[in-house]
Amino acid sequence: MFTTVKMAITMKYVTALSSPELTTLKEAVAHHSNHRVRVRSHAILLSSRHYSIPQLADIFDIDRDTISHWIDLWKTKGLMAVFDARRSGRPPILTDDELQRLTDLVQNEPRQLKKAHAQLTLETGKKFSLQCLISALKKNGFYV
Repeated sequence: MFTTVKMAITMKYVTALSSPELTTLKEAVAHHSNHRVRVRSHAILLSSRHYSIPQLADIFDIDRDTISHWIDLWKTKGLMAVFDARRSGRPPILTDDELQRLTDLVQNEPRQLKKAHAQLTLETGKKFSLQCLISALKKNGFYV
């Protein structure tokens, strides 16, 4: 004899969105530069339309626990839940003063990046690649 056990499945959804939240999420889905923000925003919008977690996991090809976590974050953080938190990373090799010196060197001789690299290496005593120098210049608005 087999017995069937019915488990109560609690459905987790995002509650009704306010008009500003709805507008912001739609704009994020359509125009945000970060793909993860677009996906999370879309998932929150669909959840508010009562798409289930398994449906959302299938649509976005993401683990259901991740979708559930996004919904939990939405309930606690609201709109900030769709954005990535700041992450720690490698500390910058060059200080702000060294970046200013680099900028001055490149402005004086824009076609001599290797020369600026050598000069800054001599002045600071730090070893860093030419690619690091180029990245620092790009962050400061130079087109390299």
